[in-house]
Amino acid sequence: MPVLLINTNLPKSQVPDGFLLRASKEAARIIGKPETYISVVLKTDQLMTFSGTTEPCANVEVGSIGTFASGSNNQKVASEITELVHKELGIDKK
Repeated sequence: MPVLLINTNLPKSQVPDGFLLRASKEAARIIGKPETYISVVLKTDQLMTFSGTTEPCANVEVGSIGTFASGSNNQKVASEITELVHKELGIDKK
């Protein structure tokens, strides 16, 4: 089952309504698998630091059998997932 796992130090109250459903649709499009197979997990309020600060940040893991066979596809998936997290959660794209 393809999975999009997002850990973030953002509080749950700052996650936009409908985020999980939009993330599910986008993950399906980006990964190229049916949305019926996609699982999205969002863990908010995590104790995290990135780049020496505790500013809003996220750690994202994407898993899907057969999706990451080529380096160019990896870069495309990473770029589009990063854009999704930036656009939806307002986290800087460092």
